[in-house]
Amino acid sequence: MARDLGQPVQPKNPDYFGGPAKPKKADWKKHEKDIAKRSGAKRVAGSGNQPGKPGDIRGNKFLREAKATKKDSISLRGKWLRKITEEALAVGRTPLVEVRLEDAQFPCPTDWVLIPAMDFQALVEQDGA
Repeated sequence: MARDLGQPVQPKNPDYFGGPAKPKKADWKKHEKDIAKRSGAKRVAGSGNQPGKPGDIRGNKFLREAKATKKDSISLRGKWLRKITEEALAVGRTPLVEVRLEDAQFPCPTDWVLIPAMDFQALVEQDGA
């Protein structure tokens, strides 16, 4: 009597071409649009790939850099802070980094704002808190 061994097992190969198994990246465009809508500021077209286009979102007071990740954590990079600070100083705005953690777990908010401590202190004193 012959034994049925089922279908042969196919080895899994690396997905070099980005098929459906590839994890998707965070939706940075949606993040930028959400920031612009919430803040009333304007997105900077070509901000990440064209010189002379500072920040991702530009308002009257702040120049924002947007960072998004599919994970629940992100590494903060000094070069991001240096870049947005230099650009903000050049156009007379306060630098601000907005971070979206798409996999943040309740009760943690998905969106966070990072500003220089001196500017935060000025906002606190302005509110009298």
